[in-house]
Amino acid sequence: MNIEEHLQALCANATIYGASKVTPIPTSYVIVDPRVNFKCQVPICQNYGRSHICPLFVMSAEKFSAVLCRYRFAILVQVAQPALETGTDREKLAREQVLKLNDVIAKLERDALYMGYRFAAGLGGGPCPYCEQCNASEGEDCRHPFKARPSMESLGIDVIQTAENAGMPIELPPKDTYVWTGLLLLA
Repeated sequence: MNIEEHLQALCANATIYGASKVTPIPTSYVIVDPRVNFKCQVPICQNYGRSHICPLFVMSAEKFSAVLCRYRFAILVQVAQPALETGTDREKLAREQVLKLNDVIAKLERDALYMGYRFAAGLGGGPCPYCEQCNASEGEDCRHPFKARPSMESLGIDVIQTAENAGMPIELPPKDTYVWTGLLLLA
């Protein structure tokens, strides 16, 4: 199989795993902007400096840009939740969607590794869904190192522009659907 066939197979798998939308993209579509990291601080996010997958515990946008330029292809994955179904417990449903997205991304990363892409790396979206209280601020290791993924935002990726570049625009602010977006860096 060539890269195009692998990309198509991985996209098909993403749909089977629960993705609402998925598309292969060149990494030139992935926009890294240090202002995204700045938005983690202004107004300050509750996870800033307190989560293993968020700044200050992940590489800066500048360092991630140097990593990203070594990749040529990626797969953008979205998991959607109709806003009408959110009711009063939005946080619980959001957490479930982030768990679903991270599961899809982890499975795709595994599939890509089995295809021979040794540098395949999955990125999630939003806050880490695995622990109620992250132990990062206590200086302890992550309790879920093989499940937790840095979010696209934490590495400085402009998710809104990247999704638009991929033909999978995100409505902001969301009206009808909440969308969580992840990325698999492939080759």
